[in-house]
Amino acid sequence: MAWSLSNWFSVRMRASLGDKHISGGEALVPHTAITDTVSHLQRKAFSHSRGVPDACHITVEAVTTAITPIALLPIHDQARDFSALTDFITGHGISEVALTAATTLLHAPHHLRGAALLDCVTGERLDTLADRGVRVSRMSYDTAFLAQWRERFPQYCGARIEEALLLASKVTRGEGIVGELCISDDPEYTTGYFASAQSGYTRIHAMKRLGDECGGRVFFVAPATDVAALISYLQLTPVCADKAFYPVG
Repeated sequence: MAWSLSNWFSVRMRASLGDKHISGGEALVPHTAITDTVSHLQRKAFSHSRGVPDACHITVEAVTTAITPIALLPIHDQARDFSALTDFITGHGISEVALTAATTLLHAPHHLRGAALLDCVTGERLDTLADRGVRVSRMSYDTAFLAQWRERFPQYCGARIEEALLLASKVTRGEGIVGELCISDDPEYTTGYFASAQSGYTRIHAMKRLGDECGGRVFFVAPATDVAALISYLQLTPVCADKAFYPVG
């Protein structure tokens, strides 16, 4: 099933200070919401804890393909810190070598603007986009569903978690995706997550030290995956969340 919606647009923002990534954001919106969305992303770019950018790029592109409805992953809160979760993550078919490669990349002094694709067995980087990474875009919530979600699960509301949950729910539907590991690069936010179609969206507290600006996303990919087709899906296929898998908690 897919929705064929006209006059929808992908709006994306990237802000930087020299070579330093400051902020990013994106939305999939009807044409009537473009002005408000651009204003919101501008405010986000120039009020970020990582600093004031000297460049802010905003792109608006028409969506020309049908929008596919998806379900949000179930959320699980994980009280333990990341160091206690090696067995949990490797239980998804991700080798310790690949997990080590991912954590090294996510704690590096440079910053990924998008996500790195790593072979889930060898840890080899599969995309060739360096610090740019793969930028997942063209995602939205069904308005009525989001209102119901916020009323039912107020503890999981707010821009950070809503945006991350939507992104993870799209990513884990991708052909060849084994899992996603994310650390926020916001220095004041230490909670990250591991997501997979198998186990859902698992929030991980104490992913880094308070004040640390490291962070980013890694997508673990099965061997022999068509990487070009996967990147095309992640960057270009429009999706809209209109339901959720349960339970949440």
